[in-house]
Amino acid sequence: MSIKIALKKADSLINSMTEKDKEATMNHIRDIATAIEDTIHNQEIWTKDNLSKFNGLMKYILLTIEYNDISFGINIIRKDLIPLLNQLLLDERLYRQWDIKLTDETTNAIKTQYTRYMYPNRWRGIIPERILQSRLETNVGTALGNLNYVEHMTFQKFLPTGNLKVLIAGCGTGEDAISMALRHTDTQFTFVDISSASLQLTKSYVTELGMENVEILQEDIMTMDLKKRFDIIISTGVIHHLSNPSQGVANLKRHLEDWGALSVMVYGEYGRYEIGLFQEAMKIILDSKMDFEEGIDIVKTILNEVNNSNRLANIAWKQDTLKGEQHIVDLLLNVNEYRYNIQTLNSMVNDGGMKIVAFPNSSTLSPENYVKDVKLKQKFKKLNNIERCRLAELINGRLSKLQFYAVKEENNYKKLSVEDKDSNQYIVHKSPFLIEQSITHNGVANHMLNINHVSLYESNITDYKPINCDKHIMRFFNLCNGINSLGKILSKLSKEVDINKIKKFIKEAEDRRMVFFHLS
Repeated sequence: MSIKIALKKADSLINSMTEKDKEATMNHIRDIATAIEDTIHNQEIWTKDNLSKFNGLMKYILLTIEYNDISFGINIIRKDLIPLLNQLLLDERLYRQWDIKLTDETTNAIKTQYTRYMYPNRWRGIIPERILQSRLETNVGTALGNLNYVEHMTFQKFLPTGNLKVLIAGCGTGEDAISMALRHTDTQFTFVDISSASLQLTKSYVTELGMENVEILQEDIMTMDLKKRFDIIISTGVIHHLSNPSQGVANLKRHLEDWGALSVMVYGEYGRYEIGLFQEAMKIILDSKMDFEEGIDIVKTILNEVNNSNRLANIAWKQDTLKGEQHIVDLLLNVNEYRYNIQTLNSMVNDGGMKIVAFPNSSTLSPENYVKDVKLKQKFKKLNNIERCRLAELINGRLSKLQFYAVKEENNYKKLSVEDKDSNQYIVHKSPFLIEQSITHNGVANHMLNINHVSLYESNITDYKPINCDKHIMRFFNLCNGINSLGKILSKLSKEVDINKIKKFIKEAEDRRMVFFHLS
């Protein structure tokens, strides 16, 4: 018996209900309930909310029949019960469609976790206005999800977004992925995830928004074979949950074009130290058998009763547990989570056949920004990039997330600079996160340029100072349109300003990631 049979019985009941045979009608209603008893174990479909709705309707219908209000009972079945069964039937088909078979025990556990407790789940049922606004926005978002910025940081040649193929490796319920696809309707996206519940929710939003540039697939990142390659692969908060993260990176590499790039976020070891303590404590309490319902109750008890001087009671994300059960499970009951420092992260990425080429939050990971001594700053600058970032991470001591860009080990990526001998041939782009401000004082316009550092995950850095710009500098930035070469721009400015002076400024702007260079 199934929901489909129950639906047929409900349709039949509407046509056969009569006041003359009340007992037969009540038996028919009980048959509907019996028809779906063997499906209630499917917790992906039978959420607490769906089960509560169904049980409430059945009891109410039986009462209307018992009190001889047959017509009212028919009305409830037609307007409430049949639509609910139709939705459940649709859900059942979707889950069957995405019933991926897995052999890895950890991956199966992760699938179960994120199917029962989807994450993020902040916007379930209603599409927020800020996501709808994505249709009207370009070149916004964060450093990991802005396609132009990923290209600036990793590509030798800049490709128009309409030519890009993008894979979202672990889309979850689709919040960030859908915003990105709405901003770039000319780009083809493929969303993959392991959770059938998350995929169903994502698909419902994509359908409602009428999006035609998105393909949705249920896949295991470590083993999938999509039979195609992508220019950019974005994976936020996913790789650290894989049973073998390096294998996941290696498989993503296999899906990359030779010039392609990974844009990734994983959890940091030091900023999530208390989280790790809590997760280990919960595994001991639950005897490594992750009973989420019991675990949620225990988490609430510990957070309420453990002495406030203990580290477990003072986790930085304690407030997140108030947002709902899915936050508690993702944060403190996660069945598998790796946390990295710069050194272990670099090793993991290298083991997957790739290399880290940049971090978006370069100021946070610049050790010289944490000291004032000039000699010490110079000493720090002599270190290689990974050593510098590792040192900054140790001095900071609280980075909870590590964001990075990586390319294939065999990719000969080289950051282009105004100091290169061929730089006049480079095409010049402005940063998508550039902020231009003009303030008029006593009739004189003062121009300033800065970067939106929140988008670069550096909201806590307070020593950023805007660059004061004269009209020549502003003209330079206006000419950085992704079409003009540096040589062409300088030729247009040669009569207005000293070229050596403007090149010195360009180097400062380049170091602060206000401008980027690409091969023509």
